[in-house]
Amino acid sequence: MAPKKDTNKRTIGPGKILNLPDFPQFIISVLTLQGLLGFIAIDELVYNELVYEFYDNLSWETKVNEEEEETPFLKSKVKNKTINLGIKEICECFDIVDNRDGFETYDRHGWGIKGDTLASCVDRLHNGVEHSGIVRPKREFLNVNQQILLKILKECLLPTGSNDSIVGMLECAIVYLLEVESLVRFPMMMMNHMWIHKGYGQLSYGMALTKVFRRAKIKLEKYQGRNYEYKKMDATSLRRSKIFQHFDGFHTEASYTRISVEERN
Repeated sequence: MAPKKDTNKRTIGPGKILNLPDFPQFIISVLTLQGLLGFIAIDELVYNELVYEFYDNLSWETKVNEEEEETPFLKSKVKNKTINLGIKEICECFDIVDNRDGFETYDRHGWGIKGDTLASCVDRLHNGVEHSGIVRPKREFLNVNQQILLKILKECLLPTGSNDSIVGMLECAIVYLLEVESLVRFPMMMMNHMWIHKGYGQLSYGMALTKVFRRAKIKLEKYQGRNYEYKKMDATSLRRSKIFQHFDGFHTEASYTRISVEERN
């Protein structure tokens, strides 16, 4: 009997591995401040079958402690293994920091931006340039660091594969907040991102979920893993996206000051 044809039309976004020596000091400093160095270093095979099963069985749960405080977490079942993925589990699994005071509200309608609106963030990101009707970042209005932050956001931290206008406004807002060093509670945003996009055409965090499956003691060797091409974000990929097309100061033997391995950790 011929093998069953895979008719699943959803794609899987594997995520990106950042080659830090190829990035300006400012970008490394932002990622360090946000406690994201562990996440952007994830390098794993992607197990498509397991990723589909994870999202198909995904539910949003809440547990209540003795003080009646509610704590949300994601719950799923993959190969008969129950997976609970909350703030604590995300931080431990990906070696990242929980910025408890950082902004975290994220849904299809907007961010919880302290004292600001999405429109004002867009305006500030574009340095006050008149942009009637513009809701997505425009390269001609963004400096190199802003373009890099946007690329990291879109392809690694909160990937959607969407060109929807509200997504563009959210991207503008988060890039602005990252640039001005406002703390972001990434574990909570990641949970929301998984939940909101479980039914969308692109399922996020392929490589990251491999670490989740391993933590759940799923025997990965029994399943076929895929090594995605172009999963690395480095000087070559930045040039390919034309971010450094007009940036004469950039080259692979980076001229900016690098931070030591100890400082990165």
